[in-house]
Amino acid sequence: MESRRQAKVSSLLQRELASLLQRNARLWFSIPFISVSKVMVSPDVSIAKVYLTFINESEPLAKLETVRAKTSDIKKNLASSLRHELRKMPDLVFFYDDTLDYVEHMGKLFDKLNREHRETDQG
Repeated sequence: MESRRQAKVSSLLQRELASLLQRNARLWFSIPFISVSKVMVSPDVSIAKVYLTFINESEPLAKLETVRAKTSDIKKNLASSLRHELRKMPDLVFFYDDTLDYVEHMGKLFDKLNREHRETDQG
């Protein structure tokens, strides 16, 4: 269970990262839309795991590698905007959040099951 401090820092990082990435996504990564779905901070607030979603991207893992290559620039910009709120900027580790892919996959499976069920009832 995360502490109050961890939750506060996670929320702050998520809000600021989302803003920073939205402003610079096209310029830095040639991506129209990046969403920060979750930020989890270690108990000592030295590491932040950042989960990203790429909307309408055919190669999300390639885009994730592009984001990872810019980690130091992202951290520098983020530290600049949070200099009055955090003493030490945590290291950022980026991950791909495949939750939307999973939801889409499950939706397709349920649609298929519903079609098969209707065909069985009619036949």
